[in-house]
Amino acid sequence: MEAWVGCIAGALAMDDYQSKLAAAWFVDISLETTRVYSLADVPTGAWQPTQEEREQLEGKFMSAFVRSVKL
Repeated sequence: MEAWVGCIAGALAMDDYQSKLAAAWFVDISLETTRVYSLADVPTGAWQPTQEEREQLEGKFMSAFVRSVKL
């Protein structure tokens, strides 16, 4: 559970991530989704989300390949 929370806690929105890469002089930025996570991926017994939380979070986290070129 701690590893999962630690990973998600550092997540950025895609637009924010791309903006930060561009600000660091990266170009030709592409993000290729490799997996979209669901609440079923949350370890059992850890946290029981409410229906509202389920609706807000379902499918909102993903893994991706990040490709870019440094100027």
